[in-house]
Amino acid sequence: LLQDELFFPEFDWLEARGAFNGWAAGFKLEPISEGSPIYVGTTTINSIAPGDTVEYKYVYNGVWETGNNRTFVLPQQGAQVLPPRYFSDLGPDSNLTEDTEIVISVDMKNALTLDGTPFNLETDRVYINGEFAGFTWWEWPFPPEEFELLDDGTPESGDAVAGDGLYTIKTQALAGQSKKVEYKFSINGEDNEAGFQNNHIRYIRKTGDYFLPADQFGNMVREPEILSSNFGGFTIDGPVSGMVTIRWENAAAVLQNSTTLTPDTWENIPSSQGKREMAFSVTEISKNYFRLATP
Repeated sequence: LLQDELFFPEFDWLEARGAFNGWAAGFKLEPISEGSPIYVGTTTINSIAPGDTVEYKYVYNGVWETGNNRTFVLPQQGAQVLPPRYFSDLGPDSNLTEDTEIVISVDMKNALTLDGTPFNLETDRVYINGEFAGFTWWEWPFPPEEFELLDDGTPESGDAVAGDGLYTIKTQALAGQSKKVEYKFSINGEDNEAGFQNNHIRYIRKTGDYFLPADQFGNMVREPEILSSNFGGFTIDGPVSGMVTIRWENAAAVLQNSTTLTPDTWENIPSSQGKREMAFSVTEISKNYFRLATP
């Protein structure tokens, strides 16, 4: 906000509001020191039980930050210091330095709406709604044509294979626009993938062109802006009934596989990000090497 000259400390104000104060106004934050861009505040929470998850957001001049509610878990005892966050998670390196073509895809095989209705590959249509590449949320349930994802195997849509259940859309993000991509998928234009404010959050991590990791409908992955370089390890259990299970701890990482270990053969396993385990047949796992990687 300071960098974009949207916030002037001598005139403007910043607050934190959340479940800890009934989402009410009044908990103002102040600079940690004179001239500092970091604002802090201290409060006592008596209305929430230790161990419970507390939701909150930042507000400046009455404007709420975008994205899902932030959360923290209230400790059993003692003081708690939350790490500094950028307003709306947009830091000084959060914008693109050059025009970038992005491709977004979602696996619709076995997809279910919030009320449990299965996706019909023959008759249903898939759309994307959100805030990315200069676009803003359109009004449910009236999707513009240009927000439809296709499973047609054409360069225009960015789809690789027609009829495989992976629906794709290709669009252009311009230099200066945010790297953050926040969105939801929709079946037939309805808000039916996940609950209110439960959105996918990803980041464009390479300029020029960037394929976002394939999503699974209903698996609401929320990438951190800065990915840890420590992916941790994974375990392989089984086989049980012909299936082998791979488990790992870092849900922000993507599971990749390769048949030869040569650098250009590693491929992201669709829908692996956001999960911590996946099952494969013994036949599949015997022909592949696996590793964890950044998106």
